[in-house]
Amino acid sequence: MIEGFLLTPVAEELEPEPRPPHLGTRVDPELLEEQARSMDRTGRRLVRLLDELRELEAELDELDRRSRSDGLAEETRAGLCGELDLAIDAFNHLREAADCALRQLVLERESCGFRRHEVLERCYPIPDLVLTPDLVVPLGER
Repeated sequence: MIEGFLLTPVAEELEPEPRPPHLGTRVDPELLEEQARSMDRTGRRLVRLLDELRELEAELDELDRRSRSDGLAEETRAGLCGELDLAIDAFNHLREAADCALRQLVLERESCGFRRHEVLERCYPIPDLVLTPDLVVPLGER
């Protein structure tokens, strides 16, 4: 599990943009507290999703390995391929949920004045989309 989702990056990447002068310098502490809680919830949800993705990826690898074993009866191989297809669908669904949570975290950070989010991509790497056991599509190429 990824711990301290905003503690490891370089400090300057975490500095928020200065507030525009017309907004003044006073910020409601309750609003800041709620924004922090919201980012924490989103970050924790993202970590859970990424953990589930890693577990499911290991399951995909095992199913793929078993389905390619020599000497399997066609019926057994077909059953394993069916399980593999279901696992791929589950993986891609979880991946989309993780990608959505990451986008939500970016939006929440932007509402707090953070404008640089490269650190999130390093801390929360979203795996590529899996179409079949042999075909993986990188995130930016869909």
